[in-house]
Amino acid sequence: MTTCHKRRDYMPNETFFNLNIEKQNKIMEAANNEFKRVALDKVRISNIIQEAGIPRGSFYQYFEDLNDLFVYFVNKFQDEREQTLIEIAKNIKGDLFDFILEQFAVDYKSFYFKKNHKLMMNIYKGFSLIPDLEEYYIKRRKKFVLNVLKEVNLKNIKYDNEDDLVKTFDLIQSLKKRVFMNSTWNNLTKEEALEEFKWFIDLIKNGILKEHKV
Repeated sequence: MTTCHKRRDYMPNETFFNLNIEKQNKIMEAANNEFKRVALDKVRISNIIQEAGIPRGSFYQYFEDLNDLFVYFVNKFQDEREQTLIEIAKNIKGDLFDFILEQFAVDYKSFYFKKNHKLMMNIYKGFSLIPDLEEYYIKRRKKFVLNVLKEVNLKNIKYDNEDDLVKTFDLIQSLKKRVFMNSTWNNLTKEEALEEFKWFIDLIKNGILKEHKV
């Protein structure tokens, strides 16, 4: 008989949730700083417990291992970001591209002023080190994208199939990440980065073929 592999929940133990909010936040802030510093395979628990001011034994009362802390941290990080973007989608009352440009401004601010670009790169590297999370995060992301798309006007988009819409959204996000990386490498201003992103948006809207006059 084949044993079915079940994904771990990767949640803190109850003892963590019994801590007061201030202490929970202190641990999560220490985790944030360490995950921002290095990728998951280079993280040192000793740095986290030293900054948080907790004994090593307490860490293992709160979390089964480092992966539990990492996944819990990423889920909280993603929850906050996704909620912000869904609220933007609700308030923008425009089409997909209106939302995308507003999202660009929000993500640019987070990427540069909060220095989250290093954290995001380390989070993506961390996913590859916990293989059984891949399917979970693919499903989570699809749900988030569809929740955003429900709030924007899609009448000018020729696709109505969910998978096609998600692929379109993800393509635009990939281009946005490319612009952010290029902006970092070439020290672009926000205005220059936005102009580059708008060029890609125009490409998606209008394609690369010349219009043939009849």
